[in-house]
Amino acid sequence: MRAVLLPLISLLCTLWWPAPLAWAGRDLDDGFVGCSYSDDAYAFDLETFDVGPSIDLLPEGNYPYDAVMSFDGAEVWICGASGDGVVVIDRHTNTVSHRIPVGEYLVGLCFGQDGSFVLASSRDEDRIYRISTETYAVLDFIQLTEQPGNLALDPVSGRIYAVEWYGERLYEISSDGTAVLRSAPIGGSLWQLVVDPAGQFVYVTDRSYDRVHVVDPLTLEMVAAPAVGDDPWGLDVNADGSRLVCTCEDNSAVYLITFGSWYTYMLPLGSTPDPRDVDILDSRDLAYVCGGDTGSPDLIFVIDIPGEEIFESFAIPGGSNTNVIAVQPQMGGGSGGVSNGGPDRLRISLATRPNPLTAAGWVRFHLAEAEEIELSLHDLAGRHLATLRDGLHAAGAHRMPWSWSELEPALPSGAYWLRLRARGQLTSTRVLKLE
Repeated sequence: MRAVLLPLISLLCTLWWPAPLAWAGRDLDDGFVGCSYSDDAYAFDLETFDVGPSIDLLPEGNYPYDAVMSFDGAEVWICGASGDGVVVIDRHTNTVSHRIPVGEYLVGLCFGQDGSFVLASSRDEDRIYRISTETYAVLDFIQLTEQPGNLALDPVSGRIYAVEWYGERLYEISSDGTAVLRSAPIGGSLWQLVVDPAGQFVYVTDRSYDRVHVVDPLTLEMVAAPAVGDDPWGLDVNADGSRLVCTCEDNSAVYLITFGSWYTYMLPLGSTPDPRDVDILDSRDLAYVCGGDTGSPDLIFVIDIPGEEIFESFAIPGGSNTNVIAVQPQMGGGSGGVSNGGPDRLRISLATRPNPLTAAGWVRFHLAEAEEIELSLHDLAGRHLATLRDGLHAAGAHRMPWSWSELEPALPSGAYWLRLRARGQLTSTRVLKLE
């Protein structure tokens, strides 16, 4: 009888209490939130919003302060400010795979463009550490004279930008993550930053002036500064660069900013939330926002960006002070053009949005100085199909309408190369055509 009952009981337990097993091997379809009071992380289903069991971040992940997802979507890296380290979560199993002691009070993480390393900002040591994504060992560090804060990758040039923690300076770091190239004062209390998908602007929140600074990466000068709400914290940009999402902690609101006009739309979240981090899921045009410390349990808000409304909100049972969030791979890893001369010598850049392109969109390219250019379309074998633009073009940003219907003869659905050539430099980006 005992031999019969034990397997039966085991089967019933599996059927009635499946939660821990259900969150392993989920085909990388989860987002992750880190909670800075309970010092743990939670996976959640991006469509059903079901929440998995607690993932313990202690000791290295004590007080999670930033979270980034690898380009291949296989890992989530979370740094702990009080834990002085980094915790790596394997998204295939939703379990911790590596714990990396790094530096004092870690506050920012960013993958380099080739994915071979992660930069980690150590506020209390005035350092930016470089960590191998192959060995998970600390490689070296950049020593600063001010405290570094959050980091962001330019997916076109490969350079990495960092802000001074609650300070005024913006830093430009080499694409290999080993040196500061330039810095400039741009604000008051800088906090979060993100780079436009086409590499045209660096966006930075300023918690002193309650604005988002729009910075030209060629000059590190501010070209616009749209006002937002009290104490702007989180910031992200959608895939085509048309909308920014900014979370403002002290007036419990999300601000949607329109590219170009810099018009801002305020979306209140209610009286309780103090929104923190935000990450946009481009496949659904939804922004996932940490509600901060909203009581028990704390919340995640899902914002419909085109509809400018709250799509859903859901609780994180057991989690306290939702502080960081990651729902898709970090922008980069080939999302922009790469120059033959290497990213740090890049004088031209190229991007197309949207991609895939079904009907009409646009091509954006940027020239460091006036150039004779040729913008052309090629098949995957490199055969020339059409010249889209040529001749002398002024320095700066150029935006060109793009439509497959203009091409003769008509091209079938598939993948193609756009190529921009100027003074011996060549940069390319792949574009997909869908019917």
